[in-house]
Amino acid sequence: VLVNDLYQISSAINNPIELASQKVDIEPILDQVINDISTLLQEKSINLQLDIVEDLPGLFADRDAFRQIMMHLLQNACLATPQGGNIRLGVFSETGEKGESYIHCLVTDQGGGIPTDSVAKIFSHRYRTENQSIPGVGDVVGLSISKTLVEAHGGRIWLESTPGFSSTLSLQFG
Repeated sequence: VLVNDLYQISSAINNPIELASQKVDIEPILDQVINDISTLLQEKSINLQLDIVEDLPGLFADRDAFRQIMMHLLQNACLATPQGGNIRLGVFSETGEKGESYIHCLVTDQGGGIPTDSVAKIFSHRYRTENQSIPGVGDVVGLSISKTLVEAHGGRIWLESTPGFSSTLSLQFG
């Protein structure tokens, strides 16, 4: 998996990502991702709180890329959250200032937050080569891939962190 992730990062740096965008139903993808991480949740006795709006509109995206993004965000939260902690997955449909519709996904962990001086580094392709880890982050490589895939869709991804407590990774797809 790590080799595939590193290959994907290096390919994305040198070549534009080709997406097979189509209208996809979000709920089955989220069900699959939750099922895939269920072992990690159980091993660490982590409670996953779901806050997913019913009847979400379809999302125009590459199904596999969206699945990979959500998988990386939830894996990161699992790795960052301590034994017996909580993770929140929220998915909402929202309307922007100009009337445009988009999907807003957020993943909140209890990994102790990210120090202010490290926030700008969490999506870096090269951060791990310079430093061993960022406190409060479980998987910098996965976050880098997520950022690349979100931006290839024309979306955006960002972090809000409360050092010493938690972090929330959010993304918007239009």
